[in-house]
Amino acid sequence: MSTVSTGVQSDPSRLRRMMWSGCGRWCLRFTPHVAYGLRNVVLRMFGASIERGARVRRSVSIDAPWQLRLGARAMIGDKAMISGRHPVTIGRGTTISQGVALLTAAVGVGEGPIRIGSGCWIAAETIVLPESLIGDGTVVGARSQVAGVLPADVVSVGLPAVAVGPRVR
Repeated sequence: MSTVSTGVQSDPSRLRRMMWSGCGRWCLRFTPHVAYGLRNVVLRMFGASIERGARVRRSVSIDAPWQLRLGARAMIGDKAMISGRHPVTIGRGTTISQGVALLTAAVGVGEGPIRIGSGCWIAAETIVLPESLIGDGTVVGARSQVAGVLPADVVSVGLPAVAVGPRVR
């Protein structure tokens, strides 16, 4: 007896991506403006680890929520983009401002996880490249590019971002 191929693959990762692209992403986008809890539920349904009080704006673009780890009271601003081929960890009380791109894979740069510590502020339109580590309490200035390691409790700016002084609290 011969078998007939239906062309459908049983790869759970592919199925999860299809479900996210076809349903989850749209559910996130069309939630009411202040429905942070509902967006967190949708993201958790697709495997994201989100602690209590975290806020994700509805215009955020997330490729793979199952790669996202978001600490308590963390905030991801409007039109931020999270490319998730590898884990993205955002610490407690960290703010990811509008238009920030967290890229875990980039042509010519490589690929790898991103870890952003607790109490950080990543200002508008910053690009964080693969294998970047941002220490607790660090502020990254607007339109900077993070490539590699930034120490804790510093203010950093530039292309690539470098520490320009201590963070004063």
